[in-house]
Amino acid sequence: KLSDFKLTDVVIEITKECNFRCVHCGSGCTDIPGEEITTEEWIPVICELSEIGVEKIVFSGGEPTIKRRVEILFSRIVGLGMEYGLISNGSKMSDMMIDALVKNKPFAVGFSVDGMEKTHNRIRRNQKSWQNCMESIGRVKEAKLPICIVTTINTWNCGELDELAQLADSLKAECWQLQLTFPGGRAKQQENFL
Repeated sequence: KLSDFKLTDVVIEITKECNFRCVHCGSGCTDIPGEEITTEEWIPVICELSEIGVEKIVFSGGEPTIKRRVEILFSRIVGLGMEYGLISNGSKMSDMMIDALVKNKPFAVGFSVDGMEKTHNRIRRNQKSWQNCMESIGRVKEAKLPICIVTTINTWNCGELDELAQLADSLKAECWQLQLTFPGGRAKQQENFL
């Protein structure tokens, strides 16, 4: 029954702003996010989530690393005794972001890896996406932070799952999260993609 349900994990789409136009984006994110809740306005929400017993928060987007001042939420979450993580496309992992992650260690930094290089770049519509993502993964690993590989499955990449599993293993990822492409946003416009 519903009264037995305990909410422990929450995923927050912290922004619709993104520097990519990925084919599979279910949110239709852009570089002009429109009106959004500010980072400061998220603080009371984070506090309320803590009060009702939430234990883990994952930030996604859009691209959460470009949300203005998102790092203040990391310290607030840790200060409340919760855990947090984030899922990034790996293109904007600045020194400042890595420093904030080191200071407030997440349970994992997720990186969207949606196929091997050619497929990943095609899905991301960016010929340097794979290279930038691998460099960001390397930098986060150097900082001794745990990583997770996140793959959104579709017809373009489903034949590469064995190779992706080997990649996740070679990167010493803590986990490999597989999810189906949601038929929303730009993904619903792709014929024979789901």
